[in-house]
Amino acid sequence: MGTHINAIRAHLDTMSVPSTPSGEEQLVVQIRGNKFAQITATIIAEDSEENIGIRFWNMPKVPAERRGEVLEALNTINKSLRWCKFLIDNDEEIVAAIDAVVTAQTIGPIAHELLMRGAYVVDDASQTFLPALGLDVADYAPTSGVEVNVEGE
Repeated sequence: MGTHINAIRAHLDTMSVPSTPSGEEQLVVQIRGNKFAQITATIIAEDSEENIGIRFWNMPKVPAERRGEVLEALNTINKSLRWCKFLIDNDEEIVAAIDAVVTAQTIGPIAHELLMRGAYVVDDASQTFLPALGLDVADYAPTSGVEVNVEGE
């Protein structure tokens, strides 16, 4: 693992947030939301860069017949956010993206803060994008598992 990923992982460990390395420049974190059962996040940090990217994925695919409704829902969500954006990726899945400038001294705390805030946003936004997909939000509600609480709620 790279230096940045090691620093992020060390900080997450101190905050009791389990993570799994994925290559040299990525960590994967599984979070159980309050409304959306499983949120998967990948933290991307290249040692040659002073920035991080966090991608929240593992959300439902968007069927072609629902694309317009889902885009409207994601646009509504995006209008209320400045630092996290929802999109439909090349695999037709909903993804939330956060990017931030960091330094070696701030990378761990910033990654943690954005991870938790992003998980909260995805959890909350699921109540808008799931109905646009024609899905029942109750089918995606958590039933059990380890929950990582978002600070500040």
